[in-house]
Amino acid sequence: MSYRVSPIASPVGTFGHTRELYARMNRVECWLVWAAIANFAALCVLSLALGGDALNGTIRNGHYYLGNHGNFTEVSKAVFEFSRVQTLSVFITHPMAIIASLTAFLRSRLQGDPEIQRQT
Repeated sequence: MSYRVSPIASPVGTFGHTRELYARMNRVECWLVWAAIANFAALCVLSLALGGDALNGTIRNGHYYLGNHGNFTEVSKAVFEFSRVQTLSVFITHPMAIIASLTAFLRSRLQGDPEIQRQT
């Protein structure tokens, strides 16, 4: 007897089976996904270490502050600019990873991959 989980009950929805999708990605798509994960991890670690990030921070009277949930930490201009660039880079890497994943999914579906078609 086989057990099949309904797509509605599946925590990942109809895309399901992330491992199978990852296995169908080419090197560039895999690299983009891992780059986005690493970039987000770096953002989290740096925000914790520095006391916030520049997008939530402010500049007042020539002083630079990183913000984190209403708490501000004064930093140098160089650290503030680094934090700003690093935080903004997440808005680039995440859409690229999403596009790479969708490309792999659609390519598998268009090529008639029975495992992917069965999931939808």
